[in-house]
Amino acid sequence: NGFFRNFIDPYKREYERGNSRWDILDLMRAAHDLRPEGIEWPVKENGYPSFKLTDLTEANAIPHLHAHDALSDVRATLEMARLIKLNQPKLFEYYLTLRNKQTVKNLLTAKDEPLLLTAFQFTRPGGCSTVVTPLTSGSGNPNSILAFDLREDPTPLINASRAFREAQQLEKFEDSFRQAAQIMRRALEEGQGVEEALKRGAELLTEGANFLSNLPQIIASSNQLLSIKGLHRVAINRSPFLSPLSVVDREVAQRLNIDLRQCLENHERLKEEKTLNLNLRKALDQEVFVGVDDIDYSLYGGPFFSDADAERFKIIRETPPADLWGRQFDFDDERGEEMLWRYLCRNWPEELSPEEGERYKNFCAERIIQPPAVNTTSLQFFARKIREKLTYKSTPPEDKKILAELEEWGKALCKRLGVTYPTA
Repeated sequence: NGFFRNFIDPYKREYERGNSRWDILDLMRAAHDLRPEGIEWPVKENGYPSFKLTDLTEANAIPHLHAHDALSDVRATLEMARLIKLNQPKLFEYYLTLRNKQTVKNLLTAKDEPLLLTAFQFTRPGGCSTVVTPLTSGSGNPNSILAFDLREDPTPLINASRAFREAQQLEKFEDSFRQAAQIMRRALEEGQGVEEALKRGAELLTEGANFLSNLPQIIASSNQLLSIKGLHRVAINRSPFLSPLSVVDREVAQRLNIDLRQCLENHERLKEEKTLNLNLRKALDQEVFVGVDDIDYSLYGGPFFSDADAERFKIIRETPPADLWGRQFDFDDERGEEMLWRYLCRNWPEELSPEEGERYKNFCAERIIQPPAVNTTSLQFFARKIREKLTYKSTPPEDKKILAELEEWGKALCKRLGVTYPTA
């Protein structure tokens, strides 16, 4: 958001010069599960593998003198990557190919076959990989593909899918009630075929009533469709570690405690459910994401800026702030003007005119009294939590000193903005 609010392309570092995401941690998990030879793998007390950097470096005699220091952690991570490349070069090179989201998408969609997915969600004593069947994606985010963990019983997913489809029929039964009313009304008005009309109307009403009697259960089941145990979202643009099922030989299956025969049976059951993917797509497209109606929060909820606006942003970054006041940019996106005003006020408040200074002060006051985002700290909450912490006997003296200083800062900010600091 900091880049976005200051007219810097927030995604450039993701794609420029061939950049991409590449998660060394998933490489570690895959090496542990599929090619563990040549590396020592520490185990936690609960039997789960540990991928904590300090545990890995200690187990493999890699220098890591200043754990949690950023530079030291980077060097230790690079040494672990080198260790895997040295001992399992093919695995290392294979994962490099998954930096390309099209390669990942091809794996997921080219054949109607299960795959092995390695991810932290599946971590257990045996490892972090499971057999999944790719299903579908929604129209809103084609980079996210739903997959089902074939170790799980697919029955709840199948039942929820069928319930979802039934719930979509509600409109049809609304039409049935209207049709019944029209048939009977017409027969009564014309005085002909009343008995047949009543019979047909009764059939339609009975059909609708039967559906409505089951509607609460249908809706409850259909609402669970996207939260069924076993459903996972695979982000193809984040280098997920996917492998063809051929890597799961008897030894790997035994180590990961995967029943391949059961997984393949579950896969076939899902293939037989012809409307499953259609129902999942509809459910994904109906998902409602509650956004924040504020420009500063529109990075993910708003549209992408045009190339022309991107060029204007570059000019803004290169222009002295004093020369930006009053300059017209004719942005394609209506957010541009307000973003520019906030950008100037936020970074160079000393250059504001008295009128603009008053406007910006009121803007800031409103932000702390009533923040635009849900679950954001408001002034009232800020003051109350500090008062509570200061009264707790369990709060250490050094913490109370910091809290008192924070309270004074809050009061000074309120004074500067012309806002009353809450006292109760």
